[in-house]
Amino acid sequence: TRRSSDQAKRWEVRAAHAFDSSAYTFCIDYLNLALKYTPADYKQTFSLLLCRRSQAFQQLRNYERALEDAKAASMMNPDMSEVITAV
Repeated sequence: TRRSSDQAKRWEVRAAHAFDSSAYTFCIDYLNLALKYTPADYKQTFSLLLCRRSQAFQQLRNYERALEDAKAASMMNPDMSEVITAV
């Protein structure tokens, strides 16, 4: 699959709308697609998407998956304050 930051951004925007509408399962699906299309060298974007997916998992009370994503985001970008508030 050819990674495209434009396509990743489109899925990220859809995920944000889904989260705002409390459609957390759709949000996770859209974030999965955003992660799929995010270029490998965009570590900060990748960690932010993981953090947002962690928040959606928390809303669904899937705390194990939420913690996995928060840990992964933190490992990619330890200085990211959003990761700390997500957990």
